Amino acid sequence: GEEAELGQFLAAVGEPPRDGPVAWALSRFQMGCGRRLESEALTDYLLALRALIDQGESSMALRVAVLCAEESERRRVQRRLELAQALERFVIGDGADDAYLEAVGADSPRTLVEEAERHLRALLRDVLCGYLDFDLRRVADELLLDQPEPFEIRAAALAHSPATAAGRPVGSAGPRFVREEDSPSPVHEDDEPLEGQFGLDDPGYWSAPV
Repeated sequence: GEEAELGQFLAAVGEPPRDGPVAWALSRFQMGCGRRLESEALTDYLLALRALIDQGESSMALRVAVLCAEESERRRVQRRLELAQALERFVIGDGADDAYLEAVGADSPRTLVEEAERHLRALLRDVLCGYLDFDLRRVADELLLDQPEPFEIRAAALAHSPATAAGRPVGSAGPRFVREEDSPSPVHEDDEPLEGQFGLDDPGYWSAPV
């Protein structure tokens, strides 16, 4: 279950820092893993990513994409994180229904929450295991500024098996995440909506208008 997975993750990263943005982000990650509702967990995960990366919505999504995704997947990852933030605004009542539905379409909210959790888990793991510097904003900006194209990346080679693209040697192959449970969840158009968990009883809120 989720508690066992969280225990394995904490055991893998060893002794966490006691203060600072990374410690705070790790605490929010643990809170999110313990939430009963995914709508509550989403805010925990996004707050943790903002603490690690940036408060700005667009810049946070861009930096996470550069750090976490392979080149061919970066634009998709950036867009998915932007949608996760749109979902957060919708849940707290700060986004119009029509605007949210137009942006997210038929995607299940659950997949957006799961993807945000995976990226956060990967970044925390690589920072706490020493694959990435604690200043993730600086690392991401250096990777962006060093390249002629915004989404190219030439990270320095590192040993072992980092979870993020930025933490792995250039040209390395294989899965992005070390543990099997961290593999990306497929997006299915027929995913069941989370109307009960997100406080909305009408399934029409969670699928594109016909």
